[in-house]
Amino acid sequence: MGILHWMGMISAVVFLVSSLLLSRLSTGEAHALTPRNVLICVMLLLTLISQFGMIPRMDAIRASIGEIDAAPVDLPARMQFDALHHWSTRIESGVLLFGLVVAYLTARFVSLT
Repeated sequence: MGILHWMGMISAVVFLVSSLLLSRLSTGEAHALTPRNVLICVMLLLTLISQFGMIPRMDAIRASIGEIDAAPVDLPARMQFDALHHWSTRIESGVLLFGLVVAYLTARFVSLT
């Protein structure tokens, strides 16, 4: 999952810079707080939380108990891993949903200029 997150973080920075440049070239001002730019920042923040907050904790649990699927479901470490995994899935789903909204907002902005 690490490479996917790094691709997302780099892409977010490139997209944000490009979005500000497009806004500057189209309207004469770089509008930093447009909904698409705010959503990109939220997506980046969620990706950072997942990469540097959740995944290291999940890796540590995985290292301490071995094969996750073989661990009993009532084992506290397994329960903690499962909870982190559920939150990780929710975060990734949120990033995907926000990305679709950003694509729509960007297409709409480009078609109006």
